[in-house]
Amino acid sequence: MAVSSITQFLAGFGGGTRVNRFQVTTAGCGAAGNFLTNTDTQFHIRAATIPGSNIVPIGINYFGRTINIPGERVYEPWSITVLDDRGDKQLYNKFKAWHKRVTSYGTDISIDTTGIADCTWTITHLKNADETAHKTFTLSQAWPATIGPLILDMSQDNVLASFEVKILYTHFNYTHT
Repeated sequence: MAVSSITQFLAGFGGGTRVNRFQVTTAGCGAAGNFLTNTDTQFHIRAATIPGSNIVPIGINYFGRTINIPGERVYEPWSITVLDDRGDKQLYNKFKAWHKRVTSYGTDISIDTTGIADCTWTITHLKNADETAHKTFTLSQAWPATIGPLILDMSQDNVLASFEVKILYTHFNYTHT
């Protein structure tokens, strides 16, 4: 039985990656209405989860037992936390306008897919040493499904206002460098 040591652990670990080394950019999202641009989101996303995907099993009964075979891939919603900006970015208003364009508040009888087909979001997990990409996730054909409330609270000192957005998309591509 091998004896483990801190030296062996560190030699095999490679340093890990940092959760705060990421950048989120967007392209073509709500472009017809000039809603979101790269400069809007690049440094205003405070937190982002790397979305997961699942393969839903298809159960087939065979002599009293269920045999699971791979079914369709299902992509989980992507959650981001956006800092509210009091300057010219107005991200809360831009997300609300884009959300309203997808399905109007008043009529809810039709959808407008303008700005969905070309909408991509890129989450770049940066290397620890510099600004180069370690991992890149590109979400395609995205649209905002949920825009959370903008919470105002007088009991919170030294906290910037933020809001949550859940974005749905058709698929993502992943690269690792």
